[in-house]
Amino acid sequence: MNTAQRIVCVLGMVAALAGCTGEPQPTNPQPGIATDATGNRSVTGTIKGTRVDLRMAEFDGQLALFEDEGWAWSPSLLVFLFIDEDGVPEGRTFTVTPNAEPGSGIPHVHYRWRNAGTGEIDVDSVMDGYAMTLSFGEVSAGLVPGSIEFSIPGSQTSVSGSFLASVE
Repeated sequence: MNTAQRIVCVLGMVAALAGCTGEPQPTNPQPGIATDATGNRSVTGTIKGTRVDLRMAEFDGQLALFEDEGWAWSPSLLVFLFIDEDGVPEGRTFTVTPNAEPGSGIPHVHYRWRNAGTGEIDVDSVMDGYAMTLSFGEVSAGLVPGSIEFSIPGSQTSVSGSFLASVE
């Protein structure tokens, strides 16, 4: 092997280690993994004082934002919208204030977090006394972009960010 061949070989190894395979990179976003201007997209914050990074998202009549492979067994938010329309509420924004009356059609939110003392997943729900702004964009290729700001005053619970939910 001559010097030029060695250089090409070394450059190829460096490119492979850096993730440069020469293959076209996928342009289709993955659910929950779209990017914002900084290259990151997820819903982050705290639930009951425990740090969460909700990287996955699904919409199937309700919005599920979660950390791992499923909302039921990982830190998550599950937002029940109680809307009469089929499909995703494209282009809509839902706003809830802490003084909204229960039973007035406001979304219910179930939330899960990892208990710092036991390591187990705990669950609770809220039907009033919370603040939320939830926005949906337009569905494209089976995905819907959106953003959420959710907090429960006095409970060490506040999460916000953007998501790209798979539409089930």
